[in-house]
Amino acid sequence: MSPVIPIVTSLFAVVALFLLAEGVSHARKANKAARWPRAAAVLESAAVNEERDEDGVTWRAVVSYTYRVDGRAYTGDRIWFGHHDSNRRQTQQAILDELRAAPRLQARYNPERPEESCLMHGVTPAHVLRIAFSVALLVFSVGFGLLAHAT
Repeated sequence: MSPVIPIVTSLFAVVALFLLAEGVSHARKANKAARWPRAAAVLESAAVNEERDEDGVTWRAVVSYTYRVDGRAYTGDRIWFGHHDSNRRQTQQAILDELRAAPRLQARYNPERPEESCLMHGVTPAHVLRIAFSVALLVFSVGFGLLAHAT
């Protein structure tokens, strides 16, 4: 067996564990935010930003909003926990359209840390997909590593 295989499969497993931990953390926070108190929010700015790199173009909905808790003003920029770029501009634009169409925009804020907030909450299909991908990568990495070791 090549000495490279255990190193590569270990690296993939570490990456998978990191992605899994991050995915579970975002999903837990997104779910927890559903129970946070709400405050009326004002959307100060909203745009879909284009990012270009060697892999191509991705899009990201970016917002800034203000809200008040116990008379103190806060500014937030989180749409939801785990919000990521997309390769489809329309996906990100739909998020902004939904926020703009809300009759009363509300920020959910952490009662222990009111500066931590989000506009949307709950576990999304993107959270589930990220966790599923991470688990699949972990299973593949460990399985391939064990198979390579057995031969």
